[in-house]
Parts: sequence; C-alpha cells; structure tokens
Amino acid sequence: MVSRLGNVNITSLGNFLLRPGSETSLPPISKDCDGKTQGVGLSPASTPESGFRSVLSVENLTCSEPEEARATPHYPIRTKTREEFLQDVRRAQQTESFMSLQKFYMRCFDTFAEICAVFKVDVEEEGAKPEEPGLNMEFLYAVHDTLREMPSIIHKTVLKSIINALLEEKRILEVEKLRMIVRHVIQFITIRQFPPADKSLPPLSKSRWWIPTGTKTLALINAANNSSTPPLLDYTEFYNSALDHMDLMQDYFNWQSPQRPGQFSYCQYPFILSIVAKRIILTKDSEQQMILTARRSLVAKVARHQAPQIDIFFLNIHVRRSHLVSDSLNEIASKQKDLKKKLKVSFVGEPGLDMGGLTKEWFLLLIRQIFHPDYGMFVYHPHSRCYWFSTDQEGNLREYNLIGVLMGLAVYNSIILDLHFPSICYRKLLSPPVVPDVDTADVGSVNTPTVDDLAEIMPDVSRGLTELLAYEGNVEEDMCMNFQVSIYIYLN
Repeated sequence: MVSRLGNVNITSLGNFLLRPGSETSLPPISKDCDGKTQGVGLSPASTPESGFRSVLSVENLTCSEPEEARATPHYPIRTKTREEFLQDVRRAQQTESFMSLQKFYMRCFDTFAEICAVFKVDVEEEGAKPEEPGLNMEFLYAVHDTLREMPSIIHKTVLKSIINALLEEKRILEVEKLRMIVRHVIQFITIRQFPPADKSLPPLSKSRWWIPTGTKTLALINAANNSSTPPLLDYTEFYNSALDHMDLMQDYFNWQSPQRPGQFSYCQYPFILSIVAKRIILTKDSEQQMILTARRSLVAKVARHQAPQIDIFFLNIHVRRSHLVSDSLNEIASKQKDLKKKLKVSFVGEPGLDMGGLTKEWFLLLIRQIFHPDYGMFVYHPHSRCYWFSTDQEGNLREYNLIGVLMGLAVYNSIILDLHFPSICYRKLLSPPVVPDVDTADVGSVNTPTVDDLAEIMPDVSRGLTELLAYEGNVEEDMCMNFQVSIYIYLN
C-alpha cells in the first residue's frame, strides 16, 4: 500500500482537509464590514507552541463592494451519503475495481465548489464557526479514513484533483491578495531557514517539514501565476533574496547527490533562487567542472606513462587576428572534449600570457564580427534593439551550433556578452525546465509564436498586423494590399 507520493504524505493531506475540532485553539476569525468571515490570522495567544511569537498576519481587507454586487456562489447538487460511499468502498474492495471510487475522488476534490457540494450540510450557508464548521464531519471522516486504504492510483487522483483546485483558486485571486500570500510564505521560509537567536521557534527536529512544505506551496502559487496570461505577479516577486547568504553549493551538491534522491533542495525549485544565487551556483559549478576535467586529463596522461604538460589543464585557443572567426570556430569544433576546461586564448605571432584580458578581448572581437550585418548570420533591429536570425542562412546550422557553443563558453567562463535576444529565444532554452535523461526528449519546443512575440522584434510590423486583424472590412478590396515580405541580404 502506497502511503506517500512525491513526498506528500496522505496523513498530512487529511490534516489539510480537516478542520480542527472545537477543543483545539483556533486563530481568531476576522469579520468584514458586513459581519461575514473575512480572513484568519495568527496571534500570540492562539499559537500552539509556547513562546512561539507570530510573525505572519493577515491584514483586514477593506470592503469596497456592496453585498448585492457580490457574486453569489452556486454549487452543484450532490446527494451521495456516507452509507452509499461505504457501500461503494466495500464493493470496490470485493471486485478489486476502483473505477467508480476514482471518479468520485476526481470529481469531489477537483474544485472548491464540488468540495462544498459534497461535504457541506447546507451549501448556501456562508462562513464557518470554530465550534461548528457546517460540514458533514462523519462523511468527511469516512472519506479521509478510507483514503488511506486505497491503492496508489486513488492517491494520485486525489493529489492531482487538489492541486488543480488550488491552482484554479490562486489563478483567480486579486493581485494584492496573491502578492500578500507570496510574501508571507517567503517570510515563513526565511524565518525557519535563519531562526532568531532567542530560540522562539520549535526545534528543527519538530519543524523539519516547514521549509519543504512552504516551498511546495510557493511552487503551486508560482505554477498558477505562470498559467495566467499575462502572469499576475512578476517572476522576481518569488525570489527569496535571503537564500543568497546560505551555503548554496552544499544545497546544490545535495541536489546532485545520487545517494539522497529524496532529500529536499532549493535547487529543485529554481524560481525561488534570485539571479545572484544562480550566478554563484553556476560560477562555482563551472570551477568544479574545470578542476574535474583537468584532473581526468592528468590521470589519463599518467596512465599512459606520458609526461604531462601544463597545456592539458586548459582549453587552448590559438587564432589569427586576420582570420578570427574561421580560426575560432575551427578550434572550437576540433576541441569538443576540452570545452569544460579553463579557457586560455593566444593570438598567433603575439607574445603574451592570458590572465583573463586576452580571453575578454577575444570574445569582444569575435562577437562583434559574428553579429555584424556583413557576416549575414544575424539581423539587428534598431527599434527593439535586439538580434534575430537571418533568414538567408537557414541551411548553415553548423555555424549556428558553433556560435551557441561560443556563447555557452562565455557563460561557463563568467564572461558577460552584450547581446540582446527576444524572450522567445530564452523560452526555447528553458523548454522543458528540466530536461529528461532521454536522447529522444523533445527539447527547445515552444508554443506557436504569436503577434506579441513578433512585437519584441518588429514592433511596427506587429502593430500593423494587429490593426489589420481588427479591421472588419474587406482588406483586399479596401486597402489593395498584397502579403509580401522584404528581406535584405548582405553579400560578402
């Protein structure tokens, strides 16, 4: 019997669904201007741990709409009783066919309206009282207790349905409410990661689940935010800048360690790491990769009883200034096995030791020539101030591949390139977010580009096409326009 799926415990899931009983100390329930339940906040008197000071609170929201202007919730009619449900459970266990129960769980937890329709005594009653939440508790307990005995397919169904319900709820929240929730969850994670010196928090042994649970909650909100068009919050609002001060490399190694596949790591949730944290991890990882690659080359030389040279520790690029592009691309293509070593550049006929300056000069000159219009690989659009691929170089994929390797080398060696591409290029790079370990995996595929994507490259053309789409008359007769595209080709 599977009782754990994706680090989400079914018992914890039940605790999430069930409201504490009347004997449990509940947080105060605030009322809005009409006396209805508005929000729940923590106060020092209601905390379950002695000495646990509340840091998070939910501010009372101001009522701005009259009662008659608010939408009245409408729930579907569900008549299933506890006895009927238990009969279905016994029948499924006897026949070993759980299809009907799977459909029940899928529909029951798919939306909050369905949950209310199934478990509320009176679906039209608003609000909830601490002593009597208005739920058919016997039915709810039966569903919860039976869930533990269900096969893993039922557990997956319930988890997917609950996630869908939460995603839908967060997707329709007001921006300020969603922002407040995100800030409170980030603060919750920060306080547990960096506890105060007065030891007001419970010991780590009793609250180890706080950070993984808070981060997964934030991941759920982030997924809901990304599924909205446009997103309600900017992606930077999910950054936790306090994590920049922790041991990021230890967290990264925990994530990479095959001995601990289920251990929590912030690297599993990159949306929470700021650009500073990602840069630190990328730089340190590059340094580690350089050392490991150089060490392998040294061991291979010694194993063949050959005297090692200092050059085996570096990716040595020798180029002529007069043939900078061709020599550079040929060097990169011929030294694929050494790409993860430290880059070292030298110009033929020029004495000098590369301490970083020659590498930066090489990148600067090379990028300037490759992206020049005369080279014909990229087109610069001055209105949007970004580059796009030249349409007359579609068959020249080898050079594009080598240019991509060149940009990867720059990132790997912590060299900043002054290049600007539209966001669709980066969406291709990030699709999928985590590449599966399968050679046939679909990598770099994005949804069909839209006029909005074109606006980042050619804003004037995008504006004209948008107006053309909005025109209700006969375009061909009224405007006498032909659909044509003009391409400027630079010949060397």
